[in-house]
Amino acid sequence: MTTKNVVSDIKKYHNVLFSASITDKDKMTITSIIALLIASNYKKFETDYDTLLLNQVKTPSELIVEIAEEYLLTLGLETKFQNKVIKLWNNVKLVSSLNTLKKDESKINIIRIIESFITSVMPHIKTTDKQETMDFLGQMFAEINGSGAKGKTGIVLTPYFIADFMTDLLELNYKEDVLLDGACGTGSFLVTAYIKMAIQLEDDKENLTSAEYKLYSDRLVTSALYGNDLDEQMAILVLTNFTLLGLDISNISNNDFFLLDGDYFTNNNINKGILNPPFEYKPEDFAKHMLERIKNNDSDKPKKFVMIAPPQSMGKNAKTLEQILTIATLTAVIDVQDNAFIESNISYGTSIFLFDLSKAQTAEDKVLYYDFTDSGYEYFKDSGLVDKYSTFDSKKKAAISMLENPSIFDKPSTRTWTTFFDIPDVNNFEINIDPIEVKMKNVEETDLTKANQEIKKILSEKKELIDSVNNKIPATPEFIDYLVDVLSEV
Repeated sequence: MTTKNVVSDIKKYHNVLFSASITDKDKMTITSIIALLIASNYKKFETDYDTLLLNQVKTPSELIVEIAEEYLLTLGLETKFQNKVIKLWNNVKLVSSLNTLKKDESKINIIRIIESFITSVMPHIKTTDKQETMDFLGQMFAEINGSGAKGKTGIVLTPYFIADFMTDLLELNYKEDVLLDGACGTGSFLVTAYIKMAIQLEDDKENLTSAEYKLYSDRLVTSALYGNDLDEQMAILVLTNFTLLGLDISNISNNDFFLLDGDYFTNNNINKGILNPPFEYKPEDFAKHMLERIKNNDSDKPKKFVMIAPPQSMGKNAKTLEQILTIATLTAVIDVQDNAFIESNISYGTSIFLFDLSKAQTAEDKVLYYDFTDSGYEYFKDSGLVDKYSTFDSKKKAAISMLENPSIFDKPSTRTWTTFFDIPDVNNFEINIDPIEVKMKNVEETDLTKANQEIKKILSEKKELIDSVNNKIPATPEFIDYLVDVLSEV
C-alpha cells in the first residue's frame, strides 16, 4: 500500500464518518480509542464487541470507552496523564442515533467502520520499508481536523517528507543515539526515526553477534526514542503509534515542554533533539530550552538538534538568539516549500535549522543557506502532497551531501558580476553570522531569513568589488547603458 493510497483511503473513510454528523474531535477521539485497542491486540475488545449492540442502556461508543479505560489502567501511565486521557474519552458525545449510519437503507455501525479501516492500515505502519512508512494517525488527524494552526486545534502536523529529511539531518546511530521530540504531535518524527534506525540495524546484522543484535534491538524498543506533547489527544495518538510499533509507551509524556528539566535529559541520556514547535508561540524559546538541556547532559556522544520554524521568528529576540549561539553552532538554514504545511492550513515559508552542540558559534563559522523549496513534492487536492516524479530521494541526497561537505560542490558565486550594479541570483551559499554582532542587536546579523542573509552577502561582496578598484567605477558599455536606463526613468 503506497502513501498515496493511504491518504486516499483516509479521505474516503472521513467522507463516510462525515455523514454521521459527529464533531471532528469526537471522530478522532473514537478513532484513536479503537486504534489503541487494535494495536494492543486487546482481546476484550474483540470478544465483547459483538455484544455491545445488544445493550439497551448504553451506546456502543460508551461501552467502547469503558473497555478502553479498563485497558488504559493496565499501562502504568503517569497518573496525571492517565486521568486527562480518561476525561478526554468521557467527553465523547455520541448518542445511539449517531452510532449508526444509513447506507442503502441498511445500518452500518461506525465503530465497525473505524475498526475495518485501522485494521487494513496497520500492516502499513509496521513495515520497515522506508518508502512505505508513514504516520497514518497524523494523516487522519490532518484530514479530520483540517482547521490546522489557524483553527481551533492550534496543531501543525509535520508532513512525512519533512520528517524524513529532518531525521536524516541528525545522522542517527542505532547503537548509541537517544532522540527526544519535545512537541511530538502524533509522533511522525519518532516513527520515522525508529524505522531508519531499525533499517540500519538490519543492514548491519551480519556484522553483529546474536547477543549484540538482541541488545540493540531491545535498545531501540526501550530507550532510543522519547516523545512529549502538552495536548492529551496528541499524546494518546503518539502512544498509539508506539503501541503499533511495539515501542515502550512509558517513554511518552504529557507535560509542558519547558518543565522537562535537566534530570529528564540526563536520566534518559538524550543526545539528539528534534522539534516542530507551535508556530504561534516563540520557537526560539523552544530551541534554547532543548539546546541547554542536551548540552548539559553529561555525555560524550555526538549532540545535534534540528527544528523547523518560520525563519523570521528566530531573530525576533536578539538576546535569546545570542544565548543559543553560545550553546551550539548553527550549521545550516534550509528553506522548504511554502505549501509544506498546507494540510494544516499554513501557507507561509518555514526553514529547517540545524545545530551542532560540539562548540559555540564564532564569527569564523560558516552557516550554509540551502534552497530546498523544490523537494519534488507537489500538492493535489485528492492525494495531498505527493512525490509526483519520484525525485525526492535524489534531491534529499544532494542536499545532505552538500551539508556534509560544501566545498566539493560548485556553489553559485555571488561574485559573478563585472560591474557593481549587477544583481546575481543566489540559491545556495555560505555566510558568517557573528554572535558578537547579534549581542549588539545588529539587525543584519539577527535576521536569519535567507533573503536578509543573501542581501548581506551581496552587499559585502559589492563593497569588496568597489574597494578593489579604489572606489573608481569603470566606464564600461554596460555601465553607460545602466546610467541611460536609470536617467530615462527620472
